Amino acid sequence: MNTNNKQQIISFVLPYHKVKFEDNIKNLILEIAKNFSNFEYEILLVKNKDYKFPIEIIEDNKILSKIKAVEILNNDLYHIRLFGINQASGKYICFLDIDDSYYFKNLANNLSLIIDNDYDMGSFSFSGNKKIKNKSSKNSFEIDYNFLLKNSLSMVNCIFKKALSKKITADLNVSYDEDVAILTQICQDNIKILYIDEPFILTNINEGSVSRTFKGQQLEAITVNKFLENITTEEQFQILLFRFVCPKLIDIKLISDRKLRNDSYKTLKQYIKSKYNKKIINKVFKNRFLIMSCKPWFISLITFLVPRKRLIKIVCKQVSPKQNKNSIGEK
Repeated sequence: MNTNNKQQIISFVLPYHKVKFEDNIKNLILEIAKNFSNFEYEILLVKNKDYKFPIEIIEDNKILSKIKAVEILNNDLYHIRLFGINQASGKYICFLDIDDSYYFKNLANNLSLIIDNDYDMGSFSFSGNKKIKNKSSKNSFEIDYNFLLKNSLSMVNCIFKKALSKKITADLNVSYDEDVAILTQICQDNIKILYIDEPFILTNINEGSVSRTFKGQQLEAITVNKFLENITTEEQFQILLFRFVCPKLIDIKLISDRKLRNDSYKTLKQYIKSKYNKKIINKVFKNRFLIMSCKPWFISLITFLVPRKRLIKIVCKQVSPKQNKNSIGEK
């Protein structure tokens, strides 16, 4: 592959917003520089309205020349992600959530394959997933949106062509399931997707990764799903409803205000009841093991059985051992 071709550049987009993530951002930038020295790339630091990243903590001038900081006066992640896409100059875009860690080597090892074969998107497996059996027995193979829907709809687990951003037309003011809304728009009309059966993202290992859980924003999933219902088939929508709305029940359980918690339960349960199609779900998930292996649902189902006070202690310990439980609140 000719890495001197500027059109082959990949843009890494990092939304940043909190001082406690500075070390994470620095480590991500250094890892990118280490793994992509043979590629033309850029790093976009997308600033929201509350925070300025101290660029001086990056001491290598060669790396600094690859970094561009841009600002958006908005805190909705949907708009922040779209802004990052529009500002990027790369042929391909890779989003990075700064509270996660990544296997950059796996992306670097497969980047030439994705670019040279002109794939619209490259999607990776999640860490810990079993190898997916396919007829060719190869480590990578072409998939369609339906495959992606059942395995991963995470923007931070794939790269995609900037040109696909023309398909993103919805104006949604959301900060929850925003990547599902964006990717579903991108993936319409039979785009060419390469699935790579190796992990790229290692999720939720750094503090603060579930911080937005306690603000009731999970009900934004209803807004997202109402939009997705209009651009997907009935079967696709039922899978989206199953995977990305039902698990919000556990998030609601963590809301400290009892009235807000009960109102949120009522709203979400009414929405699910009005939209859930048991016949389609039973057809899609003929093997009940597939339902249990659907991690967002399975984890929510199990943790929903844990008493609330016990659950808060577990979550606080997971997010930060030093965090005071009163920062969430118990009632």
